[in-house]
Amino acid sequence: MDVLASQIVDGTSSSVDVIAGFGLMFPLLRPGERGARVGAAEWQAEEARRRVASAEWALTRSIHVAYEEVRASEVLLSQTQALTAVAESTNDYFKRARDAGAATGIQANLALGGLQAIRLDAVRAEGRVRQARQALNALLGLPPTVELTLGPGSDPSVHEALGATPDELTRQAVERRPDLAALLARYQTAEEGVRFAVSKQFPQVSLGTGISLTLPFFSKFGRPEMRTAMAKREQVHREFTAAVHAARQEIAAAHTLWQFAERELELVENELLPNAEENLELSREAFEAGEVTLLETLALQRALVEARTRHTEARAVRSKRAWELLAASGWLLGASQENNANNEEG
Repeated sequence: MDVLASQIVDGTSSSVDVIAGFGLMFPLLRPGERGARVGAAEWQAEEARRRVASAEWALTRSIHVAYEEVRASEVLLSQTQALTAVAESTNDYFKRARDAGAATGIQANLALGGLQAIRLDAVRAEGRVRQARQALNALLGLPPTVELTLGPGSDPSVHEALGATPDELTRQAVERRPDLAALLARYQTAEEGVRFAVSKQFPQVSLGTGISLTLPFFSKFGRPEMRTAMAKREQVHREFTAAVHAARQEIAAAHTLWQFAERELELVENELLPNAEENLELSREAFEAGEVTLLETLALQRALVEARTRHTEARAVRSKRAWELLAASGWLLGASQENNANNEEG
């Protein structure tokens, strides 16, 4: 008899009643409860790991794109500096020709104007290089003034994944993208939550100084908790389905942009640039023979500048589009553990 019972029955209590009323009970785990708890903890850790990988994946994509911008801007600067030397030579030639009476003042001024335009391009190219390097340094966690020595880098256009169709890339993305893997891990956590809720329908047994059996009668044998857990699992499943649809759209758009960048670069390399280079070479010969005017020569020289700039830009855009497509399909990082949570793509 415990203290409360003695007090109610005869109005007295003793130390014996206190000791007799003391109880030490240990609740036993219900069937499936331990496995559900351990599984939920493991998948929560997996989700956290995948979230870290997602941040690394996004940063890697940004670094690749920023690196291509640095390379393109530096190539443009180098080309502009070389063209500046050519324009200076042309300007000096017409200055001497004007002084000798072989060229008019208008011709000399046109040559000077061409030189000034290229010098302006050089200033812009230098500013672009500085901005591109500062952006890359920011992604790498370096001060803006650090002059980082860059290697040749890799050509993403030769990656085997670029030969796949958008549907194939989408299937690969489900297996490789860390952000989708994080959602799958969250789904598995919700699945373990359902298992844990199901275990609540069994009676709670406790052992110790006695035996206790608690029936889940007042909790309706865990049915409300099970419905809540299943609703949460369904919500995560729908989030994963929506994420797969978004990834499919992202991959399709990136694939289209990459294809058009490939076609543009091919046209510039095979037609536009060779034609501009040949025209300028022919114009020099024709100018010496008196067959073309200075204005035509300077126009062709400017066309060559624009063609080389467009070629460099097209190469950079092609590389950027390739990196973005590889990122969207999950190929930037190493192959992640296959995402298998018994879910469909939706």
